[in-house]
Amino acid sequence: VVNENTNRLITLVSWMSHVAELSAQHMKLSSFDFRGVWQECAVNSQDQLSEKSLKVIQRIAEQPFIIFGDREKLEYVVKELIRCAVELADVNGTITAELSHGREGELTFRLSETGASIPTDALRRIFDRPFNAVPQPTVSQSEPSTISLSGVYDVVGMHGGRLFVNSTAGQGTTFLFTLPAVNAGIEENSHEQAVNSGRRRR
Repeated sequence: VVNENTNRLITLVSWMSHVAELSAQHMKLSSFDFRGVWQECAVNSQDQLSEKSLKVIQRIAEQPFIIFGDREKLEYVVKELIRCAVELADVNGTITAELSHGREGELTFRLSETGASIPTDALRRIFDRPFNAVPQPTVSQSEPSTISLSGVYDVVGMHGGRLFVNSTAGQGTTFLFTLPAVNAGIEENSHEQAVNSGRRRR
């Protein structure tokens, strides 16, 4: 009982330290069209896609997707999701990217593959952050059972968005995140939006 409670306390302190560190991160805020982020990441990922002869289907609405946030951090999010989808996809498979607006105007980005699925137990822990000194493998070096999207979750949360992962055996995996709509005068409240860590959702 003592050991178990001690471990819980260590985990809690580690999490609080991580939250404090995350809150102190510098955000390079600007206004930009998220379509450009997707296109740039897709082009930069061509070598990964070519290695497995993957076909990318794009379903991008013909309208602006203006976001106010840290472009570099959101590029990291998209690159990691592409990398993860490539790892899971079968050779000669297909990856589908969809970009649309939700009911309240929020940006919705969906990336799907129809190859391997993530085991249920690993899916439950996919946003968990391990608190130890052992470096975690990147997505490109991971098996489906060890994939971690804690960093991606953190960045999406910092922008006030939500991240979801759905994986079903025989149907593949879908990664989806939303980002708040940008309204007139958003720059006045940009800092409030950008540092909103949100609630942990799966």
